Amino acid sequence: MERAFGASGITFEQFWQMPGPEMEKARADFGAEFTMDGFNKWMEVTYYQGFDLHTEHEKEYCHTVRNSEYGKAGIQQLRDILGIEGEFNYDA
Repeated sequence: MERAFGASGITFEQFWQMPGPEMEKARADFGAEFTMDGFNKWMEVTYYQGFDLHTEHEKEYCHTVRNSEYGKAGIQQLRDILGIEGEFNYDA
């Protein structure tokens, strides 16, 4: 998040004070004044809710793909999940 905000030229505090219904609700639910704790709770409820580890009965049909870096490893994992065999060329 810090890199994204930095690239946008805003701080967490400036983001928290942005106008609009989404941030007005965030401030109403998690505090008018910015705190990192409030921001993290808002992010968890708004964007990460439901991102729990798979239970045993879900593991046969649910997968978590390593996509924090776009590259051959993530594509290979997708190919494995889909049952696509054989070598492939990856050119970034």
